[in-house]
Amino acid sequence: MTSPCPAASRPKLTLVAALGAGVGLFLPHLAHAATDDGTLLVSSRTALLDDSRQIRASVLRHSLVQAAGGAQDDGMWTSTWGHWGDHDGNASAARLRNNGGGVLGGVDRAVGEVHIGAMAGAGNLTARAAGGDVQAQSSILGAYVATESGHWQWQGGVSYTWSQMDSHRRTLPGVASARYSGGIAQGWADGGYRIATARGSVTPFVNLARAQLFQDAINENNAASALHTDATHGHVDIGTLGIRGAMQFQDGVVGHAGIGYQRAWGDDVRPSDMQRLVNGGDPFQAIGVPTPRNAAVADLGIAFATSKGTSVDASYRGMFGGGAKDQALRVSVTIKW
Repeated sequence: MTSPCPAASRPKLTLVAALGAGVGLFLPHLAHAATDDGTLLVSSRTALLDDSRQIRASVLRHSLVQAAGGAQDDGMWTSTWGHWGDHDGNASAARLRNNGGGVLGGVDRAVGEVHIGAMAGAGNLTARAAGGDVQAQSSILGAYVATESGHWQWQGGVSYTWSQMDSHRRTLPGVASARYSGGIAQGWADGGYRIATARGSVTPFVNLARAQLFQDAINENNAASALHTDATHGHVDIGTLGIRGAMQFQDGVVGHAGIGYQRAWGDDVRPSDMQRLVNGGDPFQAIGVPTPRNAAVADLGIAFATSKGTSVDASYRGMFGGGAKDQALRVSVTIKW
């Protein structure tokens, strides 16, 4: 449930005034719709964070495949993914389920010992909870860099995703809806020490990322219990410690796998917003489904050459912990010249 305002009964009294005394029999349900169901608007930021993880993972995998095949090659690449998330409900918000997909395209350039690139893409996301859904259409821009120094592998990047969101929240009476914008600016860095083996390599690594979230004010309409949500911004930091490995099965075919421990912190790990009825009343705090603070992450895949200069990489990636899971499938094609 949402945190109570200083006078917990005021939103309910305001709701009665807005709808009229004739709906008094429905007061408990309406008060719930006006507060608890509003947490969907907050929880959708957790779903957007799940989505932004796929961008980082796609660029990282591309850089690793490039390094394995010759970091001095220029080229272009495209990657597409689909993912499915599920966050358990808690005392503050209903269970959140989300699914989405996207596509990235990039161009690489070798500058001495450093590999740099730029990318652009688009994605879509649907977040669902009891009583409603939020749908997002996103555009993505970013840049990345990778290099090697002896056994060390270094990668990093930045991206910005801006999203147009449409929310639909079922209330009694009517369906409260809104259209609003948001965005995530993120940056990440990854460092690993590659240890060669007879048929591949093992690489302990550390990955650090920061996601800065922005959300415009939300003004619902089409329902007497429509909500206003203040504009907000916050951040989530994510650190991952793990190990990844690669094994060559035959010429041009390489399997890869990794496992790690992920820790998240920041003021938007447990997202919250200030909301109030559009028709007036005291504000109250709505708390959404959190990003898990502690989770295990794993990936498994295979990369293979289809012709000289062209390779395909397919992989699975999962995150599990804190009553949440997010799983993804990704396919990437790289062309080098």
